[in-house]
Amino acid sequence: MTMPEYADTLIGLLDRLDIDKAVVGGMSMGGYVLLNLVERYPERLLGAMFLLTRAAGDDATGREKRTMLAAEVENGNLLAVPDAFVQVLFAPQTAQDKPWLVNDVRQWMESTPAEGIVGGLLAMRDRDDYVDRLSRLDIPSLVVGAELDMAIPPDHARALAEGLPNAVLRIIPGAGHMANLEQPEIFNQVLLKFIARFSNEAGGR
Repeated sequence: MTMPEYADTLIGLLDRLDIDKAVVGGMSMGGYVLLNLVERYPERLLGAMFLLTRAAGDDATGREKRTMLAAEVENGNLLAVPDAFVQVLFAPQTAQDKPWLVNDVRQWMESTPAEGIVGGLLAMRDRDDYVDRLSRLDIPSLVVGAELDMAIPPDHARALAEGLPNAVLRIIPGAGHMANLEQPEIFNQVLLKFIARFSNEAGGR
């Protein structure tokens, strides 16, 4: 799998649903897909929501880590990814206040098929760096970061918003990388406010 293949799959879904244009949101890895989508299919998008993600590609250390994790999963260690990531997905207080939430997310990761995990890891490893291409992605955009995100710190959201020509930035307070689950009311309000501006253009769809 590659980011272009994920983006093409999403366009295929829109075609199947007979949707000409949509507001599309991508969270974390989904944001990497969205960057490719905006670059290659801007005519299919009313707006883009970049959620807890970043424009920069992996550095050498990050690529090596993803390669090693993919190899571990291929060799049968299906807990490699949950063990590596669950510690950085939440704000420090969440593990104490909502341990069930941490357990739920870990179970989701543990139940993901190995093929999907490996494909995603390698697609993220090999994705393009968009830092110097953001100025070309000129569609209405929302960039959401989280105050306590350890996986993708909020400075990445700020850099993404500054690089995009037509973006608004929102930082969710008191949340980590899973801001949509840690602070769902604030998160939803931010997204719904952005989406509402397109309701007339989208014809209610």
